Amino acid sequence: MRTPSTTEIQRVSGLDEVGDVIESHFVTIDEAKIDRFVAEHGDRNRMHTSDEYARAQDFRNRVAPGVLCIAQLMGIAYELGLTDGSFFTQMLCDFLAPVYPGDSIALRLMLKEQKVYRRLGKRKVKIAAEIVNQDQVVVQSTEWSGMILC
Repeated sequence: MRTPSTTEIQRVSGLDEVGDVIESHFVTIDEAKIDRFVAEHGDRNRMHTSDEYARAQDFRNRVAPGVLCIAQLMGIAYELGLTDGSFFTQMLCDFLAPVYPGDSIALRLMLKEQKVYRRLGKRKVKIAAEIVNQDQVVVQSTEWSGMILC
């Protein structure tokens, strides 16, 4: 994948003014992604590995790890040009609804606050980020703080 130039990052990010909103494309969270994530990160919680256990806890079937969904959406944020040359100092997450194998998720971002540091070519920002599923249900609500390119 080609790395965008600084001018492309400005244009693609779309979060220029407080209140600006951008939405991403959808990514499907399939069983293979869940299995790889569990194997690589060691999160063997039965909620993520066993349909029977998850059903006994009143879920439809096993649930994707919340951090897997965040990791997928950070990749999308990079594709949107938001994270290249940037850094985040805080991420607060609320897990609101389950993501099941086969669900598709997308990222909705809104710029809540910003302070521009022209000399550094960066902005200190607070971004409200929501992960929505294919039914437009907000499954995770997060707030990101950090520095992004101007």
